[in-house]
Amino acid sequence: MNDNLAPILGFGIPLLIILGGILVSITAILTKAAAHRRELELKYMQIQPVSNAGEIESLKNEVAAFKDMSTQYDMSVEHALERIEQRLARLEHVEYRPNVNSVETDAVQKIGLRR
Repeated sequence: MNDNLAPILGFGIPLLIILGGILVSITAILTKAAAHRRELELKYMQIQPVSNAGEIESLKNEVAAFKDMSTQYDMSVEHALERIEQRLARLEHVEYRPNVNSVETDAVQKIGLRR
């Protein structure tokens, strides 16, 4: 029985050593890649708040400008509405008195009357 195992063990042990070396190498490469990825993530997290702060400030400025513009527009519309209301009030106080002696009213036919 030992004679039958000798070729298998003679060939199998070096094969296991080679496979073990390959597995150790792959594990080292993957570990190094994971560490590098974590390092990049940490750098990105440190840089990102600074860029977000700038974007937030920019958005705050845009919102403030929009508020100012909308307030000015609102005031302009309100002023225009006040002018329209004033003109309408003046027109309501003016009485309409048609000129009875005008040529135009004489030319109008009245119902039931013939000329």
